[in-house]
Amino acid sequence: MMSIMGETDAADMLKGKDKTVIGVSKKRQLQSTLIPFEKLPINIRQFEVLKCFVDEDVARTAVHDKTLINENCIEIIPDNIYNKIIDELVAIDEVRCYFTEESWLVIQQIIKLKKTVSYLELCNMFERFNNKIYML
Repeated sequence: MMSIMGETDAADMLKGKDKTVIGVSKKRQLQSTLIPFEKLPINIRQFEVLKCFVDEDVARTAVHDKTLINENCIEIIPDNIYNKIIDELVAIDEVRCYFTEESWLVIQQIIKLKKTVSYLELCNMFERFNNKIYML
């Protein structure tokens, strides 16, 4: 019994079954090289957290040379500090060893202020949203 399609046509169709729409092999697994923050080596995590509060050179020196950071090096303008420092995945206590007692108190105050500002911004956003609903 002969089919309408020739044997070569059927074989060509079967070859395409393992390909995506753009012709990439489905068997090829894409592997991500991204590593979650909490799984990074501790010195890299510490460096990234320190960069939120101080200049990159100060952070690098502190991590590599194990020097203490004094309060004069800390960024104190809240808008210049990333909100990622208040993320629960950031273990802020991991960097305490790089600060003097006085500078650590400054860091704690900054974090407290950032959390308060973030909370207030969220409240203001909901208030504006509610006002728009009432206007309808």
